[in-house]
Amino acid sequence: MKNAMNRTTALLAVAAFAIGAGAAQAQTVAQQWDFRTGDNLVVADGAAASAGAQARIAPGRFASPWRANSTALGAAEGVWDLGQRGVITLRTPARAGAASGTARRLTVRVVQYQDGGIYDRLATVSVSGATRLSTRTSQASTTTLGEWIVSETEWQVAAGATADAVEITGAEDGSLVDQVSIEMSGSAVVTGPQLAIRAASADGSRVEISWPASAGDVVLESSPSLSGDSVEWSPVTEPVQVQGETQSVTVDASGGSRFYRLKLP
Repeated sequence: MKNAMNRTTALLAVAAFAIGAGAAQAQTVAQQWDFRTGDNLVVADGAAASAGAQARIAPGRFASPWRANSTALGAAEGVWDLGQRGVITLRTPARAGAASGTARRLTVRVVQYQDGGIYDRLATVSVSGATRLSTRTSQASTTTLGEWIVSETEWQVAAGATADAVEITGAEDGSLVDQVSIEMSGSAVVTGPQLAIRAASADGSRVEISWPASAGDVVLESSPSLSGDSVEWSPVTEPVQVQGETQSVTVDASGGSRFYRLKLP
């Protein structure tokens, strides 16, 4: 049993897919930092300013001073050069998912420069207490030497958890950041169906993953990892067995760790 549990991990993403959950009206809070000054401690722009959302900049080695604008950087205003692995820490007083029974989804967007030369790698984003769901990039504008990229990551914060700090860490050769925004959305939810896991063979090479039959028509999906730039989920193809009030699938656990979730079709 212990060996099987070490090799296979069950994960249920209730908040992201609202399985068996009665949701109240969703609430969304948006906060944005345009860095119009070179202050080290920057309050968010707009309505969020009164809430005290702050960004603290800790430039790394070889960082250049803050610049209001630059012809080479196009129309960008308020650019921070983070230098070698410098960090922007965003504090959001609207604590994501802090209330019991409330799940949240965070979307973090970072507008940063890329030129294929010095700035060939993007800054990375981390949110303590949250699980990354996806990462994608798009082009915001072009300059004479490079382009401004919008790097967007989506995060899930479980009910009862707190994720009130977002960190943006510059690349090894530095990162130019023009703008950062955070969008937090969520709603009160009731407890959804839970995945359970147990050994299905004496040697632990097979395990049974089960969930309540009351969850209805859902799809069991798996992923080999929750890290990296993107998380890929695929349907579990083993047949679903129904016994009384429980649905279950028996899978091979000999191929390394996997993560599981239920998803509405």
